[in-house]
Amino acid sequence: MKIPILLRVSAFLLILTTFSCARTESDSGSKPDCESDPGKELAEIAFLIDEFRDETETKTSTVLENGSIIYAWEATDTIGIFPNTGYQVAFPIGSQAGDSYATFDGGGWALKDNATYSSYYPFEYMNKRANRIPLIFTGQVQNGNNLNHIGDYDYLASVPTAPANGAVTFLLKHMACLVWLNLTMPVATNFTKISISSNVPVFKTAVFVNILDENLPLTPAATSDHIVLNLQNVTVDANNLLQAFMMVAPTDIADGEYYISAVDDSGRIYQADLSTGYNKVFKQGGKKKITATLALVSEPGTSKITTGEEVFGEDLTLQINY
Repeated sequence: MKIPILLRVSAFLLILTTFSCARTESDSGSKPDCESDPGKELAEIAFLIDEFRDETETKTSTVLENGSIIYAWEATDTIGIFPNTGYQVAFPIGSQAGDSYATFDGGGWALKDNATYSSYYPFEYMNKRANRIPLIFTGQVQNGNNLNHIGDYDYLASVPTAPANGAVTFLLKHMACLVWLNLTMPVATNFTKISISSNVPVFKTAVFVNILDENLPLTPAATSDHIVLNLQNVTVDANNLLQAFMMVAPTDIADGEYYISAVDDSGRIYQADLSTGYNKVFKQGGKKKITATLALVSEPGTSKITTGEEVFGEDLTLQINY
């Protein structure tokens, strides 16, 4: 996964000097060989990640006020590219991991001037339809007081882009909202889960994105009344402050109830009711900080809490039909 790094620079450029075609893809995700298509010889392909947009509505503030987020790629990261007709191409980062840019060589494929191309991250071999790429938001785990887990769920996609003079630049947009939870707890103990919940199933736990559409529409595939972040080795500081980060698909709770909950390793549940006075919109490509003070609402063995629902239920498993 790509690793977030806190820096004042806020975007990265990935330069590819050649582009290989894909008639079929290998299971390993490496770039396959194929015959060249007629077209203009490739001059350059560039990938630029869009910045998260700050959300400054009621009782929210900018995430990471003293710096922005850029990404360094890992060797196992791979970007996928779809032409408007045809099969996808895989671009593995490989040996150039650790940098904010990478240069590829090899290939022999030409960009067609009468075609458009779209890209997405992370590449998945099973994705055969550019208009139906699944994005899953269940199973998020934060291990330690860091953002390393965010890269797995910060899905990126670019709009269809036409090449010019053998070159094309992709602006990769964030498909979800980066949420920074800044929670004051009544006790300093070990916490195992955090949940954002409502009394209505407004949270999209899985969506399909259509990267052939310039609006990059997201179609809900599964919804729930809660979304969970699992915690491992996350410590509470001297002020009983619990900080956590998660990705949430675009959501508008609107008139619904709105809760932040946490459970400790003894099974006690703590909660804050944010239904009044808090902004309830999680914007695509947005980043927001949620500050709240939680109170104990349930001892171990008590099934009902403030919402009257179980907000730490099992994550639904989505069966993807490729």
